[in-house]
Amino acid sequence: MQTTYIIGNGFDVNLGIKSTYGDFYQYYVGLPAVENQYIMNVRQQMTNYITNNTNKEVKDIDWSDLEKALGDYSINIPADEFKTVFFDIETNLMAYLTRQADLLEINDKMKQKIMKDFCWPDINDNFKPGPINSIRNHKTYYRNGSEMISIINFNYTSTLERLLDYKGGRVSIGTNSVGMSVYIENIIHIHRSLADGDIILGVNDVNQIANQSYLDRAEILDCLVKPQVNENQEDGINDEVRNVIHSSDIIVIFGSSLGETDSMWWTEIGERLLNSKALLLYFMYSKTAITRGMYNLPGVIRDKRNELAKKMFITDSQFQTVEKRILIGYRPKIFSVLMNQKKSS
Repeated sequence: MQTTYIIGNGFDVNLGIKSTYGDFYQYYVGLPAVENQYIMNVRQQMTNYITNNTNKEVKDIDWSDLEKALGDYSINIPADEFKTVFFDIETNLMAYLTRQADLLEINDKMKQKIMKDFCWPDINDNFKPGPINSIRNHKTYYRNGSEMISIINFNYTSTLERLLDYKGGRVSIGTNSVGMSVYIENIIHIHRSLADGDIILGVNDVNQIANQSYLDRAEILDCLVKPQVNENQEDGINDEVRNVIHSSDIIVIFGSSLGETDSMWWTEIGERLLNSKALLLYFMYSKTAITRGMYNLPGVIRDKRNELAKKMFITDSQFQTVEKRILIGYRPKIFSVLMNQKKSS
């Protein structure tokens, strides 16, 4: 049985790492001033976002998603200046995340917990009994084999490798809820990692770039359009990720809101659901308290299923074929014991 975990920034946040874009902005706007006015304009826009003020001279951008904001804000950066601005942000983001990740302390208890969580996502702390039965019935079909886990990591940090003692190859991490042996088969950093010395930051396609003058500048597209960056590396990572998704019997998403700048991958997941009997387990994060949850929770889950289907470009007419195979974990405890394990800075 093939299980694929899609891991987003919520995983590192659960570790206590200050890795949100908002955290980075606080750091970035506090750096010493530079002479480039466009870099300083971007920092001012981030300051506006942080303080919730409006810049009257330049259209205010929603910086909740750095990559999307870069595409939108490109309208204010001349083509000849963009790479200077882009690489200033990228270089400082890498420095910031490296510093934050280095503060993380990992112990054996954390390692044991994360291995169990990967083996046993189907527990009462994560799902209601109905979805748990669906997951275990699905696994039972494959019980004469092993469960092979591929992790598609959207984070730049190597916290997963550290927690799983993963150095490549196939690693045994335990057994699952129906008694199958479970192995981590690979961890793929879809946007590279800090350990690579470079990261991929940008948009999903040219339609997300507001400045039309960029479209004739190959050197800009080669650093700003993420799928194109991956293709240019000629290491086959796009094809590898597609193959992993399209061989998955279970796809688990944790710590990701399925942002627009990675929509090509959500489309691939949608196609896998439509063309197979695969299950999608989505762990939902919500700050909103549900009053009289017994009555309101079904509506919350229904809305989240519909939202996910739209992001995966599953049409309304197709939705009924996948609806029952999209299982929502509301306020799950998976990976939750890992909070606040940081060195003092």
